[in-house]
Amino acid sequence: AARAACQRARGHEPTRLIYTHGHSDHVWGAAPLGGGEVIAQELTPGVMRRQLAAWARGWQVSEAEAAARVPWPTLTFSDELRVHLGGRSLRLFRTPGHSADGVSLLVEDCRVLVAGDCAATGIVPALGDGDGRTLEASLRLLEGMDIEVLVPGHGPVVRGADVGDWLRWGADYLRGVRERVREQLRDGVPTERVVAAVPYAEFVGDRLSRQRHGMASRHDAAVAKIIEEERTRL
Repeated sequence: AARAACQRARGHEPTRLIYTHGHSDHVWGAAPLGGGEVIAQELTPGVMRRQLAAWARGWQVSEAEAAARVPWPTLTFSDELRVHLGGRSLRLFRTPGHSADGVSLLVEDCRVLVAGDCAATGIVPALGDGDGRTLEASLRLLEGMDIEVLVPGHGPVVRGADVGDWLRWGADYLRGVRERVREQLRDGVPTERVVAAVPYAEFVGDRLSRQRHGMASRHDAAVAKIIEEERTRL
């Protein structure tokens, strides 16, 4: 609301809104931007609908009222979409893994990437309701791009050489965890003991503060999600 008010105070009425994905924390705050065009990946409306019951319970309203509180996509795309804003061009493209509908937005002329939750800085990769292998592939895709500024879904903005470093670390983290999990499962280690075999100190270490944002719990959750994924593949 504050950001929308700031834009209007400068004489700029918001007319377009882009969702990087449909999770609650990325769509709930959109209403103050008004009734302009809402752009999202084609799976986003379904991702939003699956959360309606939880939204209604949390707000103690009907599902219809809960749905009315959030702007819904008016324009969707499958793989890629370009938005031309005068002398500036935005390229929207799929980067799933945190969520099946995840997209990133590249401001091409200044090499600024808005990555949504595909790339969260300051925390371990967040798998959400997505898939670890898919998220790793999306991070590898971004790593290979010429990006000067990374605006993550959560965490501090990253610039210059640190962009590639963060993206590479996230992809390597997911691959390393998966390889250890597969090794443990193939050796017949009970599932409940596999998490302990992927210790925070080895896989995250001093890269992130263990005390901030419940980082150790986030790591354990990522490991548990990858265990679930790999059990279905073995």
